[in-house]
Amino acid sequence: MKAIKISQPCSTTELKPVEVAKPELKPGFIIIKVKAFGVNESEVTSRKGESDGDFSYPRILGIEASGVVDQVNSDSKYKPGQQVITMMGGMGRAIDGGYAEYVMVKEENVIPFESDLSWGKIGALPEMLQTAYGSLNEGLNLKKGNTLFVHGGTSTVGLMAKCPSTLFIVQP
Repeated sequence: MKAIKISQPCSTTELKPVEVAKPELKPGFIIIKVKAFGVNESEVTSRKGESDGDFSYPRILGIEASGVVDQVNSDSKYKPGQQVITMMGGMGRAIDGGYAEYVMVKEENVIPFESDLSWGKIGALPEMLQTAYGSLNEGLNLKKGNTLFVHGGTSTVGLMAKCPSTLFIVQP
């Protein structure tokens, strides 16, 4: 399979697809055929060699990916062909990430969905939504009836913060 794998700090012009082995399925994991992935500041930091201790070379970058289930274990709740997103869980830092044709991630880090949106649009959503949702729930601990002011509400994360505040936070 093709992937963008780095072995040392590098410039953007050095990011080139290379042939690597497709991941081999392990218990508790799922393999996703990647259709799209986002580019995040975390990957820029890692590419420059400025990451903290959980990053190591060589590494396939990418802390998020969107695609379809390729392989599962017999006890998986997912089915091949199912649309899914994945993010975090060490992707692109402690384990190889989404800048590849296939990515293997822990099943607990997979979220199923159904959409007719283009993969390009879907690929931009996982980390933005996670950042907004985590900030509202873990950071602010918002509850039903709380008022939320989103400064910078036209940024991608700001727009996402407005969505989960309605969809998730105000549920009884």
